[in-house]
Amino acid sequence: MNVMFLCESLEPEKGLVFPNELDDYCGFPGMFIIEEKQGKLDEEYVFEAFSGDKKISLALQRYDGNTFYAKFGKDIFYFMAYSSKYFYAGKMNCLKNHNPFWILAPVNTKQLEDVCQKHEFFFVGSVD
Repeated sequence: MNVMFLCESLEPEKGLVFPNELDDYCGFPGMFIIEEKQGKLDEEYVFEAFSGDKKISLALQRYDGNTFYAKFGKDIFYFMAYSSKYFYAGKMNCLKNHNPFWILAPVNTKQLEDVCQKHEFFFVGSVD
């Protein structure tokens, strides 16, 4: 499964949607989401990203418990997965009645930002 980039719907109590499911005039605070399968998190997820203008895919691998990491060159990024109350409320039938979602957050935001700037690198996640 890929890491998804989802946003709160216009009515947050309705759940999460992909950015392209929001109205054109909406700004959106998004979050990176992974889905648990069979009551647990997978050992690996695919994280889509850009390095300069080149789209790449990184393996987001479990490190320990709810901690994951991705490697880009010699740099390693760590993320924590946090259980979420959110659910998918958009139009894609394959995500309806889904397994629980977990939110990914960087362990060290400054380190992640420094490496991303150095390599013109940014994570995008699946957006549709």
